[in-house]
Amino acid sequence: MKKPIIFIAVIIIISISASAQNVTKKHGEDEKTRKQISALANELADSLSKGNTNALERILANDYGDIGLLSNLPTSKNLLISIYKETANNNQPVRLKSLKIDLNKSSIRIYENTAVIVGPVSAKWVWANNRIDDVRYLTTCITVRRNGTWQIVATHFSEAKT
Repeated sequence: MKKPIIFIAVIIIISISASAQNVTKKHGEDEKTRKQISALANELADSLSKGNTNALERILANDYGDIGLLSNLPTSKNLLISIYKETANNNQPVRLKSLKIDLNKSSIRIYENTAVIVGPVSAKWVWANNRIDDVRYLTTCITVRRNGTWQIVATHFSEAKT
């Protein structure tokens, strides 16, 4: 009678151990993915601040869309990049000086090949008359992994009331 009980106990222990290893592996994969998503979000903010259209071409998916940063109308990848190229070539009345995503206060949720970031963003807009506006936004950033590469497919910015 003792042998079957010991056998069952060993099977349970092995099952729990195997399950714990899977959780650890999954947690490690999530941490790696979380770091990749965080780096992508920071690269987006940096590219928008500096008008780096080459980086925007790479990190924004072809079907990318944004609502809220430049207007309340949907902005496509091509339109966003053309606005930045035009801004660099002309004297525009306002330009984005800096954009920072506070990843410490953000939520990053991972769903296999999709990740969603929700959190606060601070922006500094500089006007032609040198007036500077500090604006806080709440953002949602949706990323997908296609062919092993993470890209941003959608962003939404809502001005946060301070």
